[in-house]
Amino acid sequence: MSSASPVKLSASRWILLGLLAVLAVAAKVMPYVFYRLDWNLDPTQFGSYVWNFSPLMPLAIVAGASLSRKLAIGLTMGVWLLGDLGIWAASGHFEWAFYPHQPLIYVLALGLIGLGAIGRRLQKSDGYLESVAFNLGSGVVGATVFFVVTNVLVWGLGSEMLYTRDLTGLTECFVQAIPFYRNSLASMILFVPVLTAILNSATELTESPTGTSRMPATSGESRA
Repeated sequence: MSSASPVKLSASRWILLGLLAVLAVAAKVMPYVFYRLDWNLDPTQFGSYVWNFSPLMPLAIVAGASLSRKLAIGLTMGVWLLGDLGIWAASGHFEWAFYPHQPLIYVLALGLIGLGAIGRRLQKSDGYLESVAFNLGSGVVGATVFFVVTNVLVWGLGSEMLYTRDLTGLTECFVQAIPFYRNSLASMILFVPVLTAILNSATELTESPTGTSRMPATSGESRA
């Protein structure tokens, strides 16, 4: 098993990570900007945008696997909160940005970080390909849990006019949300390798007790 010490980020990696965070926020806010500009895009309609295709969930997974607990939580929660604030600012609808069951969404985001950390603990080496494989595995599990929990919420707490409170309504809710799940998986496949490469190559040369240079192990830390 590899040791679990967080990576040490260089200035260039911080810049790249920051740009990806900006991209994640932009992907979350963009449809609401289009709506405000009257570009015939309604954020309340399922088929109006490539929903869930963004670096948001992959960032949570890889941050949990590669960064310290505090940094992973701060980065992930900061990006998600900035995205929601951006939705409010862009759309002018507070209820679109902050809805009643949203705290559970943030709990699920924390869970993604935890899954990334667990996957990192299971690794036997610090190789890039193994890191990507474990992060992708964690990402698929996380996206699946996110899909199941959020759709049960939509079915159970949403309007009766949307989905009836029976097995037929629940099944319809899940079927309608398959594109969301597909986009989440596609975002994992695209962004997890990129984010893993950025963070796994972020270590800097450090001095060993004997005075020789060495590369510290690149690994993550757990988080709840």
